[in-house]
Amino acid sequence: MKYFLFFILFLSVPLFASPQKGEPLPLVEIDEWKSDSFRGKVNVIFYVDPDERSDNENLEVLLHEQNFLKDKLQSIAIINMAATWLPNSLINSVLEGKKKKFANTLYVNDLKKELVDKWKLKDNSYDVLILDKKGIVVFHQSGKLKKEEMKNVVELIKEKIKE
Repeated sequence: MKYFLFFILFLSVPLFASPQKGEPLPLVEIDEWKSDSFRGKVNVIFYVDPDERSDNENLEVLLHEQNFLKDKLQSIAIINMAATWLPNSLINSVLEGKKKKFANTLYVNDLKKELVDKWKLKDNSYDVLILDKKGIVVFHQSGKLKKEEMKNVVELIKEKIKE
């Protein structure tokens, strides 16, 4: 009986907790980019497996169309380069086009899945995070967002910018 209770307790504790609303993210440094640059602006972070890059393209476009001021919203696309079989040169070539289209977005290459380990983001997926001006997680979702969820993300960003 004692082992059974231990087993049940063990199963109820999340082994891989993802970023929690109301909590800051652990500081990381990837290729000279430091996550403490979040402070002072609302941040939207896209953590993207290149194989899943189309999952939330509509959200990227929707946010771009809002024309948020650069000093109010920072958009960061972190590419999980280790999550795909595609060669880095091909991914970087595709990113060059994205950089022209979304010029206000900062692009960072995560070559070692550091954010999977340090932030507990889902591997082989497309994570979307929103941080408030203090760097606190106010939204996190893995996978493809629905249309209504995308609209809610835009409204949440507007609300956090006003705060």
